[in-house]
Amino acid sequence: MNRRSFLKKAFGSVITLLGLTGGTYYYAKELEPQMLTISEHEIYSNKITAAFNKFKIIQFSDTHLGFHYTLKQLEELVNKINQENPDLIVFTGDLIDEPDKYIPNSRLIRLLGSLEAKFGKYWVYGNHDHGGYGTDMLKEIMNQADFKLLKIVILS
Repeated sequence: MNRRSFLKKAFGSVITLLGLTGGTYYYAKELEPQMLTISEHEIYSNKITAAFNKFKIIQFSDTHLGFHYTLKQLEELVNKINQENPDLIVFTGDLIDEPDKYIPNSRLIRLLGSLEAKFGKYWVYGNHDHGGYGTDMLKEIMNQADFKLLKIVILS
């Protein structure tokens, strides 16, 4: 391989790497946060009483507030959830992407607190919610927003 072909291949590799990196960044920052999926599932069971007919549970997760997801986007999500008029709301983790770097504010608590569900709001920790003092911070945020933490209790 001569010097000229080496430089062409090296330059092509750098351009490809930059393109892939930029494309991945654009997807994660601009496209994926806009991909809200609403799906409805009807559950049938003889063990579920008629009192639960048309009972609506909304589950949401993985907001990863911070670099990739803003409070404005969370506000839009909260509005969509409230428009669905849920009976129960469950948040299943990863509210904040990097809890050790995130500074919580009253707007976040107000937004989460504005979610409405007749039978309550519940939550569990996600893997991004721990570490860097995030566990305690998130618990306080969710408590102030009237979410109840679901925990496993092992009875011996």
